[in-house]
Amino acid sequence: MGLIKISLDNSAYIESFGDAIIFNSEREILDLIGSSSEHDTPLFLFHGKNISSDFFNLSTGLAGYFFQKCSNYCLRAAFVINFEDVSSERFKELMSEMNNSSQVRFFNDKSAAEKWLVS
Repeated sequence: MGLIKISLDNSAYIESFGDAIIFNSEREILDLIGSSSEHDTPLFLFHGKNISSDFFNLSTGLAGYFFQKCSNYCLRAAFVINFEDVSSERFKELMSEMNNSSQVRFFNDKSAAEKWLVS
C-alpha cells in the first residue's frame, strides 16, 4: 500500500502516493486504520488516482464502510479528486453531504485539503 507520513505545521498526516490502488476491500480499509496507529496520526489525505472505482460505486458499500470506520475510530480523511471524474449522481450527493461533516471531506486541490486536515 502506497502510504507516507507527512509532517506539516506541527501536525502529521498519512498521504497516499504513487500508483497503488487502495480501498479495494474492507480488509484494506482495516489496514489503513492500522497505519493510523502505526504512524501515530488519525489524519489521512487520499488522491483520486489511488482510490478504487469500487469506492465510488455505492452498491459495493466500501465508501460507507470507510466513513463508518472514520466515525468509530475518530479519523479524519481528505480526498483530493477531480469532481468531473465522478459520474455517479448518488456519490456526488454523498460527497456534498460529507463536506458538511467534521471527519471526511472532498477537495479539488491538495492545498485546500491539507489546510482543512491540519486545522
